[in-house]
Amino acid sequence: MTGSCKESLWKTSLPRSSVLYACVFINTVFIAVMILRHDVRDILTVGIKQQRVDYTRIPGNTEMHSTSKKVKSEKHIIILAGKRTGSSFLGEILNQNTKVMYMFEPLFHFTEKVLKGDMNPDIFDAESVELVDSIFKCDFNNSRFMTRLHPLFCSTSNALSKSALCGKHKVPTDDIVVENFTNVCRTYLYKALKTIRIYDIELLRSLAVDPALNLKIIHLVRDPRGIMNSRENLNSKNLDFERKDVEWDEVTDLCKDIKKNLNIVSTSASWLKGRYMRIRYEDVAKHPHSKAEDIYDFIGLEMPTEVKQWISENTNQTKGNQFSRSRNSSVVATKWRNEMPFSDILSIQKKCSISMALLGYKEVKSPTDLNEETNVLGPLPDYLS
Repeated sequence: MTGSCKESLWKTSLPRSSVLYACVFINTVFIAVMILRHDVRDILTVGIKQQRVDYTRIPGNTEMHSTSKKVKSEKHIIILAGKRTGSSFLGEILNQNTKVMYMFEPLFHFTEKVLKGDMNPDIFDAESVELVDSIFKCDFNNSRFMTRLHPLFCSTSNALSKSALCGKHKVPTDDIVVENFTNVCRTYLYKALKTIRIYDIELLRSLAVDPALNLKIIHLVRDPRGIMNSRENLNSKNLDFERKDVEWDEVTDLCKDIKKNLNIVSTSASWLKGRYMRIRYEDVAKHPHSKAEDIYDFIGLEMPTEVKQWISENTNQTKGNQFSRSRNSSVVATKWRNEMPFSDILSIQKKCSISMALLGYKEVKSPTDLNEETNVLGPLPDYLS
């Protein structure tokens, strides 16, 4: 380049020193351009190579997706509910989807540890949120209780039940469970769990604002009269109420939590917009197909045929125990009207009047009001558009 530069410029009338300076400048620019072109080419080449080799296969789909696309497409769903609100049934609407990895009550062992004195109750909430975050990110190493979760997940999660560890009689070590479940978890874009052990929706703020999670919160509620009737029929202790160790009774505790969460949602929770859906058990029980469609629309997924079929087969059952996910759902929803002593109904209404009104549940004044379902169930108010 230097020789051709001099030959070209010497043919002009420019002084010799000017020719030399001009050639130096031209050569410098030429070298800079070549370096820049070389760097850009290398950067593009590296990026193309990374895109070509870094893939994740999606279950139930033969299409290959790049990791960058996977991060943007991932969805995480948490069903937030209370004991005896119908959360097990609602969870099955996600569990029956072959593209969703669903986990049933992963926090149950924390309750056991608190009651046994092996965990400080003051750290229950923080530990619970940390575990949920770890599960959603397939980081099972953060759980020190995998051998306890192993049989639970194997028996309740359609996705994890296919693991090589499930069905074996010998209990594997934590390390083996962690490795196995991690490998399964990483093949799913969509992960869901349900819990009755997180009482304060504010605890989910850190998860909701984490862009890596793309979190959707389904808040399941139920008439307090129906909840307490179902709990009474169990004839067993509410261990999570005992864990909380509060000064008031169980009914008051239930409705205090309902009121607190509805207040958060309706007044100051801008971080929930687009991430939160409230749904009543009674509406799911009466219209399971349409409400399931609403849930899938909210999540941003198409409801598959296998879920529709499962709903049809499991909402008209006449048999089933108290923990069954198969029910005659329209009958079960408000059967408390025929089972609960009227004095108990009036007591619950007195303690829960505000919470009931916020959720569209009507108070009754006399036993004859219980004859018609419309006397106890009104429309669900919309507090969060």
